[in-house]
Amino acid sequence: ISDISVLNDTMLLFSTTGNGFIVYNTANRKSNHYHAGNNFIANNIYSILKKDSLLWIGTEKGLAVTSVASLLVGKPRYRFLNKSSGLGSNIVNFLADGGRAIWAFSDDGFSVIPDTITRFAGPHPVFYIKSLESNHKRLNPAEATVLDPDGNNLKISFGFISFNNNSVLLRYKILDDAVWQKTEDDMLELIALAPGEYSLRIQYSPDNINWYDCFEPRPITVLPPWHKRWYVAPTAGLLALLLGYLYFRHQRSIYRQKHHYLRIINEHQQKLLQSEVVTLERERNRIAKELHDGVGTTLTAIKLRVGQLLRQHQDPTADEIEDQFQGTVTELKNIIYGLTPPSLERYGLFTALRNYVNKIQKNLPARISLKTYGYEVSNYELNLMSFRIIQELISNSIKHSSAKNLSIHVSCFHDLISIIYEDDGIGFKYDPERNGLGLDSIESRIHSIQGTLKFDSGDFGISYNIEIPLPKKKEAP
Repeated sequence: ISDISVLNDTMLLFSTTGNGFIVYNTANRKSNHYHAGNNFIANNIYSILKKDSLLWIGTEKGLAVTSVASLLVGKPRYRFLNKSSGLGSNIVNFLADGGRAIWAFSDDGFSVIPDTITRFAGPHPVFYIKSLESNHKRLNPAEATVLDPDGNNLKISFGFISFNNNSVLLRYKILDDAVWQKTEDDMLELIALAPGEYSLRIQYSPDNINWYDCFEPRPITVLPPWHKRWYVAPTAGLLALLLGYLYFRHQRSIYRQKHHYLRIINEHQQKLLQSEVVTLERERNRIAKELHDGVGTTLTAIKLRVGQLLRQHQDPTADEIEDQFQGTVTELKNIIYGLTPPSLERYGLFTALRNYVNKIQKNLPARISLKTYGYEVSNYELNLMSFRIIQELISNSIKHSSAKNLSIHVSCFHDLISIIYEDDGIGFKYDPERNGLGLDSIESRIHSIQGTLKFDSGDFGISYNIEIPLPKKKEAP
């Protein structure tokens, strides 16, 4: 006999080493024997402790607890606790009352067990995480699990605290729509997780029928590589926009600089053209003056002298020679008029054009129609340029187009001079590399005064549309 415990006034319990324990009734001297072969787990019983309505029995195979009432009626119901379910050792040598707990001593130490049946034999074991590692780097289980792209191997080690469930079945999944995976290990290894969001769930079951969550679903985030993260595309877009903007500003700066240089070149060219035109007009005036004052006067004197001599000698060709001289003088006057029309500065563009057309009309094979509109412009330089342009156009038509009719419309407005020139000749095909001197001269004159030229040529002949801007008048202060 290893121990004796008083159950009530008439009932005693005798524990033995080698033969289980006996419940003995002192009133009728009857007994019930419980051992390994009769509704008990062991034959060697080392300690008994009665506390309140429970009886604690320390054996060679662990700790058993039952209610005193069930023993008194001969139908004990046991709950067992051994090393696999929480005790420090299977052999319990001695039991002691520790207040709200039972102390179970063994050769390996002692275990503290809750003293109530509900806490001792709770229906659910306690789950806990032993360690959490990512590529051999320990993580804090209490913090959110966020893994880098190069640390996407997750290892979870866990355990259960259970006093009455010797075997716990486990299953897990990491996606809500995934299939449950069963495991017998107390460690999960999730290898090479793809970037994304996961929800780890682990469930246990004491009977393979009812399953319970060990914890709330645990979110796991595996970050994508830096070039696939959500902010990379907007950042790249912003960077592209910034580079595009900088490139645009650079190109705009180049364009402005180029435009500035082109404006300088254009202004220089305009000055050269103006200088060329001014020089040309000056030379025309010089030639016209020399022809008028020198050649014209001399030719008139020679005409008179030759006429007198021929008449004195009564030469029959005197009248014919005088007519030839007169024709030459008239032709010379026409040349001088073409070089410097005297009516242009005195009367304006419209009058100068009418006089010029009237002078040349009778000697031309084509008919000229001149129409003017508006008021005379007082700017002699623009009038002279307009006159020279029309003069050059008439010359080109007579020389090259074989035209029968020429039409000239000149309109003067408050801001520009408009010239529309047309002929019904054969036209020409424009070639910038083989352009005639006549058109070059016309374009140079127009560009020198910031004018514009549009022309069209075909079977109908040729048409020029020229616009020459007038300088703005300065307002009086």
